[in-house]
Amino acid sequence: MNAVLHYLGNPHITGVLIEALEYYIEARYNNTEVELHLVRHDYDEPLDINSIYTLLDRYVLNDNEFYKRGIKYYSSKRELLHNRYNNVFLSFSTLDDLFGYFAYNHAFVSPSQCLYYAFAGTPAPNGYNRRFHNRYIRDDITFLLSEYHSYDIPNKVDYDKKLLFSALKPCTHPDKKTLLLNCVHADRFLSVDTIEHMNIPFQNYDDFVIITDITEDDYLEQLQYFCPIVKIYTPPVSNLFDLFTDYHYVPVAAGYDESPRFLMECLFYEKTVTVQSPWNLDGASYRHAKAMNPKYGLRSFDLTEFDLVIEALS
Repeated sequence: MNAVLHYLGNPHITGVLIEALEYYIEARYNNTEVELHLVRHDYDEPLDINSIYTLLDRYVLNDNEFYKRGIKYYSSKRELLHNRYNNVFLSFSTLDDLFGYFAYNHAFVSPSQCLYYAFAGTPAPNGYNRRFHNRYIRDDITFLLSEYHSYDIPNKVDYDKKLLFSALKPCTHPDKKTLLLNCVHADRFLSVDTIEHMNIPFQNYDDFVIITDITEDDYLEQLQYFCPIVKIYTPPVSNLFDLFTDYHYVPVAAGYDESPRFLMECLFYEKTVTVQSPWNLDGASYRHAKAMNPKYGLRSFDLTEFDLVIEALS
């Protein structure tokens, strides 16, 4: 059995989860036997499986039910002990959490932010203290690393993580010039004072959209200071890309972003993207620079049937 494997480390919709879903969609399109295996965190509130199914609505698919049937939900990592995979695609954080709980012939490992902190020797923003184990240096594991990664891993190949641009549904653009700031979760939270000192020309926009899971009244009221019309949404947000024309990307507070997909999706939907400086070399700056380079463009990040991982899973 070939599969995409993902460990639901928290009850939120994350970029790593959407990445797993997209690789699954493309692989299952080419091989109807491929499955997506989602493993619930042992101690966390579970992510509703219907939330996963709803994510399928982001894509132009011939038959949503066909893809739903291939999604398997495990309530505990121990339930994987009887699974034997041929080829499996997973993130480093999933590998680190589930290693030893499943058998496989070959694993293709996508870098996640946890890999950066494992090599840096510092705790990740979520508090987990990881380190890179020598047990991961083996012939049946391949790390998929971009050229900007400097990790000393012998079993790696040069690879840029992909997005399923070809299947994304089109979006519309609001008539008014609308700015979006993404303030979701602790590592992206922007205080009112921080926003004020970012020197964003709010006077150039008609509307200001904030995506946040912060619900304190004082914070929400103070946001009204920046623009006459402030629209505040709590994720998940349906038709999110229909709500704004401009996106101001702010590097995460931790100083390192592995592979922000929202930034890339904004470029795909032809949103105007500005970046808050300073911007260090990380996954975000690398992907943005390569996407804006005419030699490569967004097409170099489009997930297709000819992708190394998709070929292995198909």
